[in-house]
Amino acid sequence: WKNRFGTYTSIIINTKGKTYKSIEDKLLQSFDPAIAGFEIKSVKEEALFAAQNGTDFSQLFFGLSFFIIVSALLLVSLLFLFNLEQRSDQIGHFAAMGFSSSIIRNMILAEGFIVAVVGAFAGIFLAIGYNELVFAAMSRVWQDIVRTDVLETTIQAKTLAIGFVASIAVSLITLTISVNRLLKRNISHLQKKQIGVSGKKQQIIKWLFLSILSLALVILLYIQIKNENGLNPAMFFAAGGLLLIVSLLFVGIIFGKIATKQNMQISKYRLAWQNIISNRRRSLMVIILLSIGSFLIISTGANRKDLYSGQNKKSSGTGGFLFVAKSTLPVLKNLNHVLVRKEFGISSDIQICQFRKHLGDDASCLNLNRISKPQILGFDTKLLEGRFAFITKTDEFNESNPWQSLNNNADGIIPAIADQTVIKWSLGKKVGDTLVYKNEAGENIYLRLIAGLAGSVFQGNVLISEKHFIRNFPSSGGSNFFLIDGGSANRQQIEDEFRLAFRDLGWEMALATEKLAEFKSVENTYLSIFLILGALGLLLGTVGLAIVLARSIYERRREIAIYVSSGFSNMQIMQIMLNEYFLLLIIGSLSGLISALLAVLPGLLNQNTGISTGFLIFIIAGIILHGTIWIVIISFFQIKKMKITEVLRNE
Repeated sequence: WKNRFGTYTSIIINTKGKTYKSIEDKLLQSFDPAIAGFEIKSVKEEALFAAQNGTDFSQLFFGLSFFIIVSALLLVSLLFLFNLEQRSDQIGHFAAMGFSSSIIRNMILAEGFIVAVVGAFAGIFLAIGYNELVFAAMSRVWQDIVRTDVLETTIQAKTLAIGFVASIAVSLITLTISVNRLLKRNISHLQKKQIGVSGKKQQIIKWLFLSILSLALVILLYIQIKNENGLNPAMFFAAGGLLLIVSLLFVGIIFGKIATKQNMQISKYRLAWQNIISNRRRSLMVIILLSIGSFLIISTGANRKDLYSGQNKKSSGTGGFLFVAKSTLPVLKNLNHVLVRKEFGISSDIQICQFRKHLGDDASCLNLNRISKPQILGFDTKLLEGRFAFITKTDEFNESNPWQSLNNNADGIIPAIADQTVIKWSLGKKVGDTLVYKNEAGENIYLRLIAGLAGSVFQGNVLISEKHFIRNFPSSGGSNFFLIDGGSANRQQIEDEFRLAFRDLGWEMALATEKLAEFKSVENTYLSIFLILGALGLLLGTVGLAIVLARSIYERRREIAIYVSSGFSNMQIMQIMLNEYFLLLIIGSLSGLISALLAVLPGLLNQNTGISTGFLIFIIAGIILHGTIWIVIISFFQIKKMKITEVLRNE
């Protein structure tokens, strides 16, 4: 049984009446198990820690759902505003009769409270159904992100109560703001259903607020441009959100400026623009709804990865390799040696990169738990020259010869490289941080992350140079992980050769593009969920546009009747409507688009992130087409069913 690691494989101890605990304590006084490569772990405690500190996507869901909630509240405000505008003469009469503002406010809010309670109560059951639907989708359609079909829902009365009360509270706050704004208007304006023009004080406050936010946006962008560690996607998403608010404020101010100008010129386009300005509050709400929906759906859709495009390039996530392979038993010989290749029957024109492996936890996106010690791969850095791409780095990183940076060793710190997704999500760290391992001598070794790879087939692993690996893990018997390239034309031949040569070693082999697509599919699945949330926001915006359009046409039936009596055809009237609401659609969509492009700018500038430009164009076109269809359909049917003669008779 003697081998190069020692003479004995076990020790039998005669207890002589002593307890196990006393013997254990005696041994541990003079013997450190770590020196022999033993490491004592509490598996249960580590598993609980990993699960409790795992990747938490709740912030992302909350952030996107927050925009949906804002859109919903704006829609509530819009519908309530319609109700108030219809009753503005009634409210004016109440005020003229001596009713105080507080009495009028309480009377209107009491009505709103009843509706809010009924809506929130129905929302409880809808929320439970929505939650079940999401879990069912994650167990089936979106299973890539959880890798299980045994998800269970836990519904707590406390959570439902919080949601119920919060829904009523935010609804009443929204209604209160709308009522207060209405009650500030002149009584005569209320009775005549006129919209007042913002005073100078309000204009100054708006310009001041716009200036402060614009300055904050400029400072944020300047800091990011000057950041030596590269662009921070999170900061750019925040900048995109700021730009969205700034653009909407600017549109509101422009609308207010135009409303004060007099222009007697009449044209179809002037009539459309004048109607937008005359009802600028509802127009602004539609623009806000559309811009929020567009921002969400474009910013999430833009980050979807193209799974296979450009993956044969050396700078891609496959490094230009054709296959990824691993073996259960290690390959002990250098497969790049001519004689070894002849021995195994491997073609001489195949390029192979072998990796030694030190077992660790799965830190890929297939595992959502928090990982502290990912698997380590050691390799000859010369074999990866000119391959793969990096998106983050430190000062120790050699730009001209990236992989040679792993051969450095300053103050006992071993340089390491990992996939950026592993660093950020699985480890919860950033480039420049240090990972602590124990080598075979029981000593602590420190691996500093000097760079982050753009999405690659190395996801889940930490890479170090072969010389550092052998020094710390000398018992490594060979290679267990392989990257193989030999040209796609010889794909089948290469696969057959390796499967035959290593059939007794537990050989597994897959196309590098498929392995990378498997990793990306997880991210794309999350983005699909966020895309649906964005679509919900856009749907709310479209519903708002449809409601405004239908309500506006109904309110303007006298105006339309006058158009008809003046000789306008239905098509000309419909064109006026289309010009008006298509303009709102374009302004809202452009505000969301420009803000979303700023939010995803780091990904658009980096060619190695795999963002699908085609999918982005498809989303933008879909938003415009979707809104246009609704405008055309509603305008056509509303005008067609209108009884012009009856309207004129009443007039």
